[in-house]
Amino acid sequence: LCLVVAQVNALAKSTLGNTTVYQTLPRLECSKETDTNKAADVRAEPIILFVHVFKAAGSSVRGIFRRYAEKCNKRWACLVQCQKGGSPRGATVPCRLRDMVNLNRRLVMGEDGRRNPRTENLGALSHIVGGHFHYGMHMLVPQGRKYFYVTVVREPLSTWISGMRYHDKSLKTVSDVRNAAEKFLPRGSNRFYQNGLTYLGAVDGLPLGRKAPMPEKLVSALSNLEDVLVVGVVESWPTTIDLLQAMLDPTDQAPYMWDRYRDSARKKNTASKSLSSVDIVRDLRGDGYWADIRRFLLFENAFYAAALARHALACKHVLGDDCRLRRQGG
Repeated sequence: LCLVVAQVNALAKSTLGNTTVYQTLPRLECSKETDTNKAADVRAEPIILFVHVFKAAGSSVRGIFRRYAEKCNKRWACLVQCQKGGSPRGATVPCRLRDMVNLNRRLVMGEDGRRNPRTENLGALSHIVGGHFHYGMHMLVPQGRKYFYVTVVREPLSTWISGMRYHDKSLKTVSDVRNAAEKFLPRGSNRFYQNGLTYLGAVDGLPLGRKAPMPEKLVSALSNLEDVLVVGVVESWPTTIDLLQAMLDPTDQAPYMWDRYRDSARKKNTASKSLSSVDIVRDLRGDGYWADIRRFLLFENAFYAAALARHALACKHVLGDDCRLRRQGG
């Protein structure tokens, strides 16, 4: 286990060395035009691919993209129920179209009654495509069109606890969460937490798929993370909004919208707010069970550490002197 820890720490640090993705910044512009041609081909403009990691403020970010599309005359498509990570398969994308702005459904879905979006049309007509899909959605982008990935991550222990409470709304006390944790992760278990690792690791595309060894999944996730231009962090929310504004509205055409999101609550959560995360962690750390949790989170923590590094790099290369991490923290 000590050898694995050393290896994952080295892998997390190695992501600092690759800054290729920042050499060109394919920004969108906020347009105030009132007339929208929903059939126009927009492949001359870059496309954004948002990987929505579970319980990492993704619903809030999707709301930001939707509002941006409405306000700035852009096209937004939200994909759900993606199969095998959602990577396009031939003529169609194996996801359902849940929501869209300024797009023509008939053109996106095709005229032959298909239930899934057509790969070519979605890639040529959209400005932003987001959803619970894995890294690899750039396969829908037409050749020659610029694109960049956006994702947001969250501290793994908080994400795991939040996920348990999301799936079971009856977890209202510290003891409820402790019992649910021990049921999900029995003492002595060999399981590992895989959240951001799954989405950015594109595990369904690995030779052994989801049965691949954890180091292999981590290597895949870290490699793909280097291709994500904007890595947001829930714990660094103002900087995350700064990065989105810099890439979507660099001329500051909608300042009040960005200020509102920058100052707003980070995410909507239907779970009770009365239960303190500090109390939960204090209880989990109270006995030998904490060692099981640390092992459980080992690889996801390594991924999160690398994501923090990429967040800081994006702040440096995208925001420059306006990077608030240099001045006052995220």
